[in-house]
Amino acid sequence: MQKCETCGKDYKNLAAHQRSAHAEPLGEKALATLAAEETTAVPTAPAPSSMEAMMGEVLGMVRTISQKQEAADKRLDRIETGGANDFKHGKTAEDVAAAEQSKENINPRVVQIVEETLGDDFRVQMRPQKDRPGLEFTVIVPPRLSDLASEERPIIDPESTHPRHYKLDQYGEVIFETYHPEDRRTRAVSSTDSYDVIREHCERIRAHIIATFQKTNRPVPEFKLRQSVRL
Repeated sequence: MQKCETCGKDYKNLAAHQRSAHAEPLGEKALATLAAEETTAVPTAPAPSSMEAMMGEVLGMVRTISQKQEAADKRLDRIETGGANDFKHGKTAEDVAAAEQSKENINPRVVQIVEETLGDDFRVQMRPQKDRPGLEFTVIVPPRLSDLASEERPIIDPESTHPRHYKLDQYGEVIFETYHPEDRRTRAVSSTDSYDVIREHCERIRAHIIATFQKTNRPVPEFKLRQSVRL
């Protein structure tokens, strides 16, 4: 037992008693300093686990390799084709969806040729010819690549009182809308023709689009080609 000189009593753990019963008050200055330290303290983020760190390094390596491969592909393409595939981005999800729907009942080999030479936002139609055996093979160029100018047309409203069911404004005038006419490129294909005829027609469309953009000093468009597999 030890005697406390402050209160005169005996305690087994005198040091603990003095810290709890006779500790010196902090004072206003000390309290203010402590409050400021608690306010400005920034919690440290937990260190990532070794697995997380390893995955981060792997993903970083993959991104670096992908970027280097893309740059190498572009350099190789420029050497081999003179930059014919160095196109501007711009295809829309709406055009891609419309193109996919148009190809639902089309020969898969024809679809592959179109997507190889032009891209996946070009619509396709194949219809029987009216006056002779064979088919009419049509490629519909998306608006972003078409050289057709936009036009104005009246909006159709089936419930309209107008004789032609045009939509009218509050003054009874016909309301017009701006639209882009379909840029249709059609070629007759006989039953004796090979798939080379399909490919040749697509390559002519591609060459025409590139030439049109070059003549008007516009950036050559992005075709978003898929990997070519010669049929």
